[in-house]
Order: sequence, then C-alpha cells, then structure tokens
Amino acid sequence: MVAVLNRSRKGRLEAELTSFVGRRSEIAEVRRLLTAARLVTLTGVGGTGKTRLALRVAVEARRTFPDGVWQVDLAAVRDPALVPFAVAQALDLDDQTDRPVTEALRGYLRDRRLLVILDNCEHLRDPSAELADVLLHAAPGLRVLATSRQPLGLPGEHVFEVPPLAVPDPDRPLPAGAAMRYLALALFAERAVAVLPGFSLTPDNEDLVGQICWALDGLPLAIELAAARLRTLSLDQLAGRLWDRMRLLQSRHSVPAHHQTLQAAFDWSYELCTDDERRMWAALSVFGDGFDLAAADEVCADAVPGARAFTALLGLVDKSVLSRERTGGQDRYRLLHTVREYGLLRLREHPGAEQALRRRYRDYYLRLAQRGETDWSGPRQEATYRCLRGEHAHLRAALEFCLVTPGQQRTGLELAGTLWFYWTGCGFLREGRHWLDRFLDADPEPSPQRTKALWALGAVAVAEGDRDTADRALTESRQRAAAAGDERLVGLAELSMGTLALFADDPAGAARLFEQGLARFDRLGEDNPATLLGRSTLAMIAAGGGDLDRAEAICRETLAVCERRDDRWAAGWVFYVLALVALSRGCVEAAIGHARDGLRRMLVFHNLTGIAMLFELYATIVAAAGQAERTAVVHGAAARIWHLMGRRLFGSAALEAQHAGCEAHAREVLGDAGYDAAYHRGTRFEADEAVSYALGADPAQSAAAGDAPPVPAGLQQQREVAELVAQGLSNRQIATRLAASQRTVESHVENILRRLGFTSRVQLAAWMAAQHPEN
Repeated sequence: MVAVLNRSRKGRLEAELTSFVGRRSEIAEVRRLLTAARLVTLTGVGGTGKTRLALRVAVEARRTFPDGVWQVDLAAVRDPALVPFAVAQALDLDDQTDRPVTEALRGYLRDRRLLVILDNCEHLRDPSAELADVLLHAAPGLRVLATSRQPLGLPGEHVFEVPPLAVPDPDRPLPAGAAMRYLALALFAERAVAVLPGFSLTPDNEDLVGQICWALDGLPLAIELAAARLRTLSLDQLAGRLWDRMRLLQSRHSVPAHHQTLQAAFDWSYELCTDDERRMWAALSVFGDGFDLAAADEVCADAVPGARAFTALLGLVDKSVLSRERTGGQDRYRLLHTVREYGLLRLREHPGAEQALRRRYRDYYLRLAQRGETDWSGPRQEATYRCLRGEHAHLRAALEFCLVTPGQQRTGLELAGTLWFYWTGCGFLREGRHWLDRFLDADPEPSPQRTKALWALGAVAVAEGDRDTADRALTESRQRAAAAGDERLVGLAELSMGTLALFADDPAGAARLFEQGLARFDRLGEDNPATLLGRSTLAMIAAGGGDLDRAEAICRETLAVCERRDDRWAAGWVFYVLALVALSRGCVEAAIGHARDGLRRMLVFHNLTGIAMLFELYATIVAAAGQAERTAVVHGAAARIWHLMGRRLFGSAALEAQHAGCEAHAREVLGDAGYDAAYHRGTRFEADEAVSYALGADPAQSAAAGDAPPVPAGLQQQREVAELVAQGLSNRQIATRLAASQRTVESHVENILRRLGFTSRVQLAAWMAAQHPEN
C-alpha cells in the first residue's frame, strides 16, 4: 500500500505505509538497466506492483542522483496537455512565464542529474512519450523510469516486465521453507498479520495459502485484498469463494485477458460488500485523488444518502477498498488507481450515472473555490491556501470536466475566475493563465462569468509582465462591469490597472487609478486583500516620490487593518513598503527587519511575486549595510524566481535602474569574479532556501556540516572518490580516473554518503571544501 507524500528538497516520493516484500533480483535488474539506459519502462498487468517496484528502486538509487528522485503520478490526469504541468508541479518548478511549460522544463533540467518516475502513464502514453523524448534530449543528466501497461515506444527505451510473485504448483507438495521460496506466500502472511494478529504460516495452512496465491496468479494487489478478507472469512471460506470467482471470470471472454486476474479479485471483493458499500465504491471512483469525508458526503449523496454514507465509507476502509491516511490533522481517503478503475466500470453499468456524479463533483469543488475566495479575505486565509493546495488535483479535474463536456464551459469559466486569488497570490500564475485562456476562448459570449475571468486574466498577465494582454483584458473587463453596474468588479479592474501603470513607470497615473478603485470600495464599505494591496502600493508611490511620512502613515493604517482581519498575505506587502521607507531614511537595521517580516509572510503562501520583489529590495538594503556578497547572493536568488515568472521586475525601467545601481556597487566591492560567484550561488537556492538565507541562515553551510564526522580512515579509495566528487566529476569520469568500474564508484559514493549522513553529492562537495579551505 502506498499513500502519504514523502517530500524533501531533493525529491518527492510517496511514502510506503506497508513493508516491501522481496523483489531483490528485480530491483537489481532495474537499477542495472538505469545505468545502461536513460529510459526504462516497467510494464505488466495492473496490480502487479509496478509503482511499488519503481519507488523501491528510486529509494535505493537516490544517492546516485544529486538532484533527487521525483515521482510524477499521472493517474489523476486526463488531459494530455496537462502532462507537462503535472511534471512541473511534481518537480516544484514554479515557472510563471508565458513560454510553453515544456520549454521551462527543458531549461530547468538541462544541467541537473536526477531520476523522474512517470507513474501510471498508460492512459497518456503518447504525450508522456513525447515529453520524455524532448526532456531526455535536452537534459543529459536525466533518467526516466516509467510505469505503464505498455511500453512508451521510444528509441533506446529498455522495457522491464514486472512479473507476478512466485507461487507454488498446486499439484505438487510444498517444499520445506515455502515462505522463503515463494514470495507470494510471504506477502500473504505479512498482510494477514495486520488484520489477524497472530497469523502465521504453518504446516496445517500453508497448502491452502499456496492455493489461494496460485489462484490469484501471484499478483500483489489481489493477494493483499485477499489477505484483508481474513477479518471476516476463514481461510477455507476465502479459498472457496475465490475458486468460484476465478472460474466465472475465465469464462467471460469479453473481458480483456490482461484484466481478467485483477477483475477476479475486484469482483470477489465487490460481492463481499453491502449494497450501500457497492454504490459508494462506484460513486467514489470519480475522485482521482485523495478526498475527505465532507467531499464524499456531498458528491455521493444521491448514491448513498445521509448517515448511511459514513457507514459505507467505513465499511470500504475495513474491506481495504479504501485507504485512509492522516494529513494535516485530517483523515483523507484514497482509492488505489486500479480499485478506482473497477469502480468506474461498475458505475458505467448505469447510463447517465457517471455524468451526474461528475457534475456533483464539479459543483462541490466550485463551491469549495467560492468559499476559498470569501475566506481569502479574513482569518481563514492561510487555511484556505493549505486547503486549495491539497485539493489542487480535484480543482484541475473539475476544470477539465468543464472544458471537455458540452454545455459546461460557462461553469468552468466561473471556476477559473473564482480562483483568481490562488493563481495570482499563491504561485500558480502559469496554470491560471492556461485555464483562463482556454475557457475565455471556449465561451466567448458576454456574461458576468466572462467579465470576471477577463479581470482575473488581466491580473495574471500583469504579474507575468505581459502588458498588452493585461491592458486588453482589464479594459474590457472594466467596461463590461461598468455597463452591468458591478461596482466591485470595476474597482478590482481599476486596482489591477493601477499596478499595470506603475510597472509601466507611470506613478501619477497609477495613483489616480488606485484612488479611484479604493474610493469605490470605500463606498461599498469593503476591505479585502486587493484593497489592502492597493493601499500598500499607494504608499509605495508616495515613498518613491519622497513623501516618506505619508507612505509610513498609509502603511501603519493598512497594517492595522491587516492585523484586525488577520490578513497575513496583504501584510507581507505592507512590510515591503515599510522596509522601503526605512531604507530611504537610512535606518538599515529597521529596513532589514521589515524585509524579513515580509518574506516570512510571503513564504507562507508561496507568493513568488512578493518574494522576488522583496529579494530585490533586500539586496539593496544589505548593500547599504556594506554586505556586498550577500547582495550578490540575493540577486542570484531573485533572478531564479524572475526566470520562472516572466519579465524581471515586470519590465519597469525605474526598478531596473535601481537594480543596476545596486549591482554596480556590489561589483565594485567584490570585483566581477567575486560578484558572479556569489550570484551563481544564489541561483542554486530554492525559494524556501533563499528566504532562509535572507533570514540569516545559510543552507549551503548547514549542508556542509563542518563538524560532521571525517571520512573513515583506512578507506583510501573512498577518500579519493570523495575528493573527485568535490571537483564535480561524474561517476563515469571518476571510474576512468581511478581505473575502476563505474559500479564500484557508485558503491563508494553511496557508502560515503551513508557514513557521513548526507543525501546528496552537493552536500559532500561542500563538506570536502570546508575540510580543505586552502584549496
């Protein structure tokens, strides 16, 4: 069973909630293939353990990939166009430019050495193959491990068919030590203990267990489901039902051969369910990702109403149809991909049922987004962000449904526009642009939903630095909102147009637009994150014009509103302006403190726009403090984020001039070589690492762990390998240098990392440099 996400800075894998049984030879062979080929695809029937094997290989090989091992689960993705987005999201690539996502991935991966697992990609075989081909050509350090029911069909692809677990011949007596020889029996016994404490294989039951495993063809998923039935059935009862089900399925020639065995396990499990549990199973199959109880209750209300739904849900958990995981203090439920597919087959036996459920599903997540929009302005702001990040896959699925289902585009337009705050404020500009563009094209007729979506598109385009699109969208939105008498939307459009004017270096025009928009909201008696940001920007304009007292007064008033409303997102921008005011007055320490307060708040919401702007200001502040090296590092960190977002500093000539002056000063102090080295160091920081650096920590020095234990004495070749790793040589280059095999070098690197407690070659290189500073 696989569930909870296990994410680190150098990788993203699902954590294994149950032990991994056997497969040593398969693991070794797949690892060997990954050294010989850059694309390896694990194929096999559903339920044979392709994902588990891929994850185990990744865990054991992770130290040979300095930039990590990353799992991209494509099970919930249906639109081929979203495959690059799914890969980018799994890699934490926050590219907000207007270039194609594939191009962003090419640039991001070009100089990295990492393993990407394209998991469950059989339903997206062609787009997965096309993306893999492009990325493998662009990034020589990339390895791709795919799991699919069929090969991707690319040149150079190595295919490994994942076999079932070994099972005994039912017509022969079991040999001694059967559990050691037949892993299917070992797996059954281990899973049985979880539901029947004290269970073990004995001479009295191992023949029967062997027959059960043989009947299930040694498929791990089927064996685990069978073992779970021991909660309610004896081994004899289990074997009796299973034999009957297997014979029935073998006679159903309409079922594809590669589905027969898994279908047998699911049909049998389905028959053990109550009527409510069966209906619940089928209804829950519309969820392509984990969900909570509230979502299940709402979406499945027509299938299983009231309190019966909760009873059915618990029954499905008890029967191992559903898995339950604890995330963020909340229970979430998940159907395994193949279990979900079976549920869909059952659901489609009833004409119209799937479409009705998918509409309820879409409506539920539309309401969730609408609640989020309301809660974004208030004390539930941070909880809203966490909720939407957790439900991102469902929001995407709801948008997909609207886009491909006739007559649903208007609702999709509403959903995409409702999520404006998520796209613009939480680091998802590029995906927001994707959905808004598509729905505006799909539903060109005038409507309130279109008017709001045009404003949302304009706000996204402003943040991307796409002035032409922003101007067109905001102008049309403002005109349509005015014609409809929607004062609120007119005000929002004016605030966004003010930001656009400011970035076009027209502060006077920007101030007029901000004052108009804020006056409308004053008449409405409303404050929200957009108005609070607008007030902060007015303060920024005042500071830029030299009126520091007015700027500070606006900030203090706005900050008081933020604190009263518990609006941490808008408060981040207030601290930006307070830092600017303090710097203008020569109060460097106060400016640093305000900038750090702003960064802390920006990071909570993954607000990349705010983080990049604060980095630029922070670099100027520390330059004034005489910290030229820190200035260069932060410039590098900001450059990395601007590269992901679009035009640096939104193309503002005034902001670019400030940046250029700050850079020139740092170069004068450090020299070009010194500045470039520090700048390059900053470009290697992830956003959270860069914020940590700005707050006073240094991730690189922490990773170096100068007080780490020394390389063990007496291991001379390992010491030589460590020194060559520190010089940036690859395993192949080290093998050539030392006249050793590449496999030996890989073993040495893994041993060194393990002994030092490190997880990457970068940490090892930093530590070696700290041991020999004279070099």
